[in-house]
Amino acid sequence: MDKIIIKGGKKLTGEIRVSGAKNAALPAIAAAILTTEELELSNLPAVKDVDSTLQLLAHMGAEVEKAKTGRRAVVRCIKLGNPEAPYDLVRKIARLPASF
Repeated sequence: MDKIIIKGGKKLTGEIRVSGAKNAALPAIAAAILTTEELELSNLPAVKDVDSTLQLLAHMGAEVEKAKTGRRAVVRCIKLGNPEAPYDLVRKIARLPASF
């Protein structure tokens, strides 16, 4: 890692927004099926896998409300009734070749 050298003797202040990580968000979204309670997820990364996983839960019967910014979602898995996932949707997440 490179280093940053600051000269001038002045105190640093400010804020840095930390982006959400896909590898942390996907298991958290999947964990929503373990409860009937409302699950609010925030700081979601704006990546296709997150969108596809939320679509998959919705296909299974979960109520999914996604904020317009895409960085927040509310998931309710009260009535999951469709355990089969469409191949085209799963393929997007797993990156399987179309001829699989």
